[in-house]
Amino acid sequence: MLHFTDFRFRGGAFLLILSLIGCDRGKHSAQDTLRNTAEAAGQSTTVAADGLATGAQREAAQTGLSAALQARGLRLGKSFVAGDDSVRAGRPQLSLYVIFERTFRDTVRVRLLDNNGVEYGRSRVLLQGRADEARPFPVRFDPHMHFELGTQVVVE
Repeated sequence: MLHFTDFRFRGGAFLLILSLIGCDRGKHSAQDTLRNTAEAAGQSTTVAADGLATGAQREAAQTGLSAALQARGLRLGKSFVAGDDSVRAGRPQLSLYVIFERTFRDTVRVRLLDNNGVEYGRSRVLLQGRADEARPFPVRFDPHMHFELGTQVVVE
């Protein structure tokens, strides 16, 4: 004969089993959620890194001026790598801000070096200005060349 207490025990055991199954499903659901979140974070990080690289194309470039040009009265201000629009249009460009301490007119060589000091781009530009003038000069490169993060610009 069944008593009410037996039924309560069996019902309690049944509820306990359902709870454990629910917890197990919840655990798997939580693991899936964490995994999906981690994947989304990884994708976001990649997108952010791509964004930084794109943003870096608009940022100031590290520039160096040869001692010979410095002796002739040239100085460099801040130089910028061209924005995405000129790169997409096939005209990779650098803008050199040149300060003339003396009148100057000559063609100079502009080289691009990667983080390891390996050259990957070269161009020439005519710099012309009078003493106490300063202005930007566009420097164009091969249309197939892409500016790398951390590029060093050497003007010789």
